[in-house]
Amino acid sequence: MAFSSKLQKLRGDSGLSQEQLAIELNVSRQAVSKWELGTLPDINNLVKISTYFDCTLDYLMSDEEMISLDTTEKRKKDKILFISSVGIVTSIITIILLKVLSIIFPKDFFRQAEDGSWYVGFTGFIDYYDLWILISIVYVIFLISFSVLLYRLFTRRRNLNKAFSKDKLFVIIGYGIIVGFVSVAYYRIMTSSFFAPTLEEIIIAILFNSVGVLLILKYFLKKKEK
Repeated sequence: MAFSSKLQKLRGDSGLSQEQLAIELNVSRQAVSKWELGTLPDINNLVKISTYFDCTLDYLMSDEEMISLDTTEKRKKDKILFISSVGIVTSIITIILLKVLSIIFPKDFFRQAEDGSWYVGFTGFIDYYDLWILISIVYVIFLISFSVLLYRLFTRRRNLNKAFSKDKLFVIIGYGIIVGFVSVAYYRIMTSSFFAPTLEEIIIAILFNSVGVLLILKYFLKKKEK
């Protein structure tokens, strides 16, 4: 397989357009196009390509067929993505389950807050069974799992020295929106004597977080464009 064909396949497997790869390698789109049409890059650009796609110069310049690169590393990354996804889903299910239980088995007044109000509703349920540590653990698991998941999807390769782009800024903003919302919810549970979102608050929360999700998806969907 010629260098031009290997470069096209490497780029396609990574979900990058020629323009996106050019940004990552700090070259022009025309340069990438010429390489894929048969022109060989200079040694400096060959090193960039080798480092970015985590393959050897010998592989790029030889005529050997495409082989699996770093299979062990890829499996490790897949495992990390799976564990992170499980952490996110588990934390969300835990909160939903606790919320449902607090509705099915409401607790009588148990303890007063410093302002004189009683701990009731969801927060009262958490306080009655002393589940504050569990809530904190769930919060930490969600933040770590979400951060690791996004980091893996966001980088996907060892080379982290990449050009910053507007699309990546959208990912950071989307991440901030979602983490900000979860942090506010956590703060309210931990400090309020009564926590029971109204229908309006639930609708606003869904719309608010949807913006964050869409900003993140916008980046990854664009990365799949050829």
